[in-house]
Amino acid sequence: MSKEKALAHYTDKKKGKKLNCAQAVIAAFKDKFPLDDNSVALFASLGSGRAPEGVCGAFYAAKFILGPDGREGIEKCGDIFLSKAGSIKCREIRQAKKLSCTGCVETASEFLEGVERDSGRAKAMKHAFNIKQFIAGSCYSYMLSSDGEALILDPHISLKEEYASYLSKSRLQLKYIVDTHTHADHFSLSAVLKKELLATVIMHEKAVSEVAEVRVKDNDELGLGSVKIKFIYTPGHTDDAVSLYAEGRLFTGDVLLIGSVGRTDFQNGSPESMFDTLQRIKTLPAETVIFPAHDYHENKSSILAKEKETNPFLKEPDKSVFVTNMRSKVIPKPFNIDNIVRVNRKGLAVSLEMVSAKAAHESIAKDTSVKLLDVRSAMEYNEVHIKDSINIPIDMLGGKISELVQSGNTYIVLCRTGNRSPMAADMLVQSGLPSVKVMNGGITGWQKEKLPVEKGQGGISLERQVRIIAGSLVLSGILLSIFVNPWFLAISIFVASGLIFAGVTDNCMMGLLLMKLPYNKKLYKVKSGGGTCAMG
Repeated sequence: MSKEKALAHYTDKKKGKKLNCAQAVIAAFKDKFPLDDNSVALFASLGSGRAPEGVCGAFYAAKFILGPDGREGIEKCGDIFLSKAGSIKCREIRQAKKLSCTGCVETASEFLEGVERDSGRAKAMKHAFNIKQFIAGSCYSYMLSSDGEALILDPHISLKEEYASYLSKSRLQLKYIVDTHTHADHFSLSAVLKKELLATVIMHEKAVSEVAEVRVKDNDELGLGSVKIKFIYTPGHTDDAVSLYAEGRLFTGDVLLIGSVGRTDFQNGSPESMFDTLQRIKTLPAETVIFPAHDYHENKSSILAKEKETNPFLKEPDKSVFVTNMRSKVIPKPFNIDNIVRVNRKGLAVSLEMVSAKAAHESIAKDTSVKLLDVRSAMEYNEVHIKDSINIPIDMLGGKISELVQSGNTYIVLCRTGNRSPMAADMLVQSGLPSVKVMNGGITGWQKEKLPVEKGQGGISLERQVRIIAGSLVLSGILLSIFVNPWFLAISIFVASGLIFAGVTDNCMMGLLLMKLPYNKKLYKVKSGGGTCAMG
């Protein structure tokens, strides 16, 4: 049956239904083997020869399912591919023309049908272990559970209701709360959950925290239901950072991100320590699934083997070069960082009331004293906003608090997706402004509900400006070299070299020059309320 399911997933021509070869195998066998709900999405970019080391996606899916403890099975599967297709690598299989892509899916599926449930990864994961990912803007938190016991990892101040709903729906008892480090870009919900649900807060022994009750060090283990969770000390982003390893998954906090790493320029961060941490992570099994605490490009998880091939920070073998590159990057610090760190260390964050976009829409329609406070940048607001909403960019909010308090209005705070608004709301509450609420999902959630917005001209993003100007210069250089003088080709070569340099170093000189134009100075004056926790 599973083989037929895999073939159906792979050959289904309906729009949006067809899966790549790796996804098809994963989707067909995720019920037989204990795979995460997001495993299918995890393999979205691993078909058509894009799996690590160029191996066939269907073979790699079988290898992933069997896991590091299934070496014997992996070798048998590889032998079958060698006999049928002549190779396990996608390009060589296609060149030999012995086995089609459909045939590869069928071969991997036939092999997995004969594998017992208690083999390989299934044996290593025989105890129930569930993962639920929660998203608040670019911040990711996780609920790990086994046998009725739960652990919340990096809880976000805006997700209290979502956590409570999941705990109730899944009939879980919250036993532990873990912050992988002292967060500097958002408020942690740990203190609130500790008080209301009587769960134990855990952090590394170096963390400066009045909230944590249990301190862990490198290689300490924690029992959660029938699963053992290992703490790995992973300094670099901060000196109190830990990653959690359990059942082939690594929860990396802000250390290893998808395609990037955490920055190392505050809270005793160290590029030297970051390099050493990454080398240690690279020794874990290649099929380890990576779950970060942040992502700024809507990626949700990755595989260590893929990161080792594509993540430029993991690929750098020279420590001195790595350190020099890390120190050369100048990145703005997160907005209100000092206050956020202070609040998280002392556990002073308040429980914010979250409202849906529909509820916010109803509130402003019924009561004229209820105002929407949009804390996005001026450029973001000009592109799209809600009628009659008030725009005060978050990094200008401090100078407007007195005016807001004296207005006598009730405010519902929003941003783009919900990351900046809780920080702004907390500032208002701690400044004595009553009845502050946060709109869940921000302007993005409002638009998803198809509620009315007003759109303006906005501005051309800096990235698009660079593309337009670089393309124009390259084209001009080529045309001038053809019709005027061959030496004009130097313009195209110079621009192309600049783009390569920008890609390698992540420093775009053209972008820096464009930022000095009056037009861009106005648009980017309050771009996004500070920097992020990532290097790129």
